[in-house]
Amino acid sequence: MKGDRGKPITERRRARVLQLAYACSPWRGSEPGVGWHRAVEAARYSDIWVICEGVEFEHQVLGHLENVGAIDGLNFRFVCKSRFEQILSRIPGFYYLAYRLWHRRAFQVAAALHKEVNFDLVHQSNLCGYREPGKLGSLNVPLVWGPIGGTQNHPWIAIGQAGMWGGIQETVRSVANSLQLRFSWRVRRAAKLANVLLAANATNQADIERMFGKRVPVLCEIGSPNIGPTRIRQRTSATDVKEPLRVLWVGNLHAFKALPLLLEALAMLPSSAHVRLRVIGDGPQRKRWQRIAERLGVADRVEWVGRVQDLEMQSHYSWADVFVFTSLRDTTGTVVLEALASGVPVLAADHQGVGGIVTPECGMKVAVAAPSEMSKQYRDAIVAILEDESLLKQLSAGALRRAADYAWSEQGKRMRDYYRQVLGDQFDWDGRVESEQPSMTETLM
Repeated sequence: MKGDRGKPITERRRARVLQLAYACSPWRGSEPGVGWHRAVEAARYSDIWVICEGVEFEHQVLGHLENVGAIDGLNFRFVCKSRFEQILSRIPGFYYLAYRLWHRRAFQVAAALHKEVNFDLVHQSNLCGYREPGKLGSLNVPLVWGPIGGTQNHPWIAIGQAGMWGGIQETVRSVANSLQLRFSWRVRRAAKLANVLLAANATNQADIERMFGKRVPVLCEIGSPNIGPTRIRQRTSATDVKEPLRVLWVGNLHAFKALPLLLEALAMLPSSAHVRLRVIGDGPQRKRWQRIAERLGVADRVEWVGRVQDLEMQSHYSWADVFVFTSLRDTTGTVVLEALASGVPVLAADHQGVGGIVTPECGMKVAVAAPSEMSKQYRDAIVAILEDESLLKQLSAGALRRAADYAWSEQGKRMRDYYRQVLGDQFDWDGRVESEQPSMTETLM
């Protein structure tokens, strides 16, 4: 091929990238969904090989590819957890030890694959938490790590909402978290080796920059699912309504998720306010929180659904008028973007990942404060929506616009730009060049 002046034009190839994503599934949300979407979007611009765990995720990945066909530029290797690792991961307190053992074997596979493929870049993709950085930095290939989270702690001012045992757990975690971030040589080594180290939110960014002394950009670790509007019911006023305001809460029922803040808010509402709360999820706090709802006199307004399959969640988002995310310790919260993508406004605390996502255009934020004060703020937000039908419509439209900012296609472009920042323009980044390698899968024990 020649240019306008007859000089040969050298066609650039796509970069060859290895992603280590322990959790990867096209059928699930949270970490597995993140691993899948990040790989698929990266394959638009680079040739991607993904190493992921095989026992849990191989049949999900292969089943999907059988249905939709091979994805150009996307290749998989499955490293199955050993029987010992499976047992160890189910023992409280030993999950990360099992995870580390898996990483050792995954690195052996990565090293062998590197000899075969000769990667241009490696990416420690997930799990999101910073505690296990993996060993990809030992391959002497440019390294991207992240986005990483997990440095955030439960706010001390609101620790009382967790109850005695929950408060003890959060206190111990906060102390251990601070010590590990400060003194773990493996974490420090990985941070030093990373050509690009990404933080999942502004809190993580501040923590990591303070500890490691290097610039850390923020890239939200999650992305929006397919975006589609939800149904908005007509409502006339706070005292004369056709239907109750439908409030949705989703999450594991752990102390740091702080559902009692919302239960207290319901108890503070005027008697004329018609509100229905649906709680999706299960966990160790369920009985305690149900007792709190009964004590507060709001049990008849709360529907405890329990856990549901990921594919069933859309029906609950379509049911909801408002989504409330009370969690006081979360990197971001996949459910927040799921709600916004369904056109459901979000009420949440103004901190950590969710504080960076929710804006006045798509929801309302409450300041982190003592539990009683936070409950009052949640109450005031609910009352404002009850009293102004136009506000709910405005926020619902804004939710869809905000979700579009985090669409996986946009997140993929941002990730591509970081790859390009490391490797430069010697490779093709526009996504038009066909993959040099066929898509393939392989299982390794």
